[in-house]
Amino acid sequence: MTRALAAAVFSLLLVACGSDPKSPTSGPLSGSGGASNGGGASGGGASGSGGELMLGTGGEAPACKNTGEKCESSTECCEGNTCNNTAGSAELNGCRLRCTQSSDCQSGCCVPFQNDPSKGICADAKWCACGTDGSACSSQLPPCCTGHVCLATDQAQTAYACRKECTANTDCTTNCCVAIPGLGGKSACLGSEYCPAAP
Repeated sequence: MTRALAAAVFSLLLVACGSDPKSPTSGPLSGSGGASNGGGASGGGASGSGGELMLGTGGEAPACKNTGEKCESSTECCEGNTCNNTAGSAELNGCRLRCTQSSDCQSGCCVPFQNDPSKGICADAKWCACGTDGSACSSQLPPCCTGHVCLATDQAQTAYACRKECTANTDCTTNCCVAIPGLGGKSACLGSEYCPAAP
């Protein structure tokens, strides 16, 4: 084999093996965008710039529950909220903003806790009002005003309304004061049909 032919064959072998002397000296590891895994060659693609560091999601605290969301414990609620789950009305249960007075609440209504009236939760303004004579009432609605009781308005007890307490017929606009069984001797103003005229 002549010297010129031998040199040409050697040159072809270098190109076939990826050692072309015209290619960049850093070889296939050069470039950017590799994932950062800490084990690549310096300056190479395995540790190039722009890599994405993958973080595990284990151990992250769950997101807190916002006002109005169901809860089992106050630790689940976002800051400023407490968990209320004992109210008769579902509207008052869940994570609720804490308050000590009505001015603490955007609605202007702070409903005090029964076991600690110095603290409470913010609620819709209607919960700081009360039902007067004839107002609908139930465990899902605001309570009747002082001096009123919540009574069924029909025999089937499907609807209830606040009725004014009384001691005599003259206390009522209907001129009908009726003793209510189960109310500890209290009486309430009812419709005139409950006080038929004496024969």
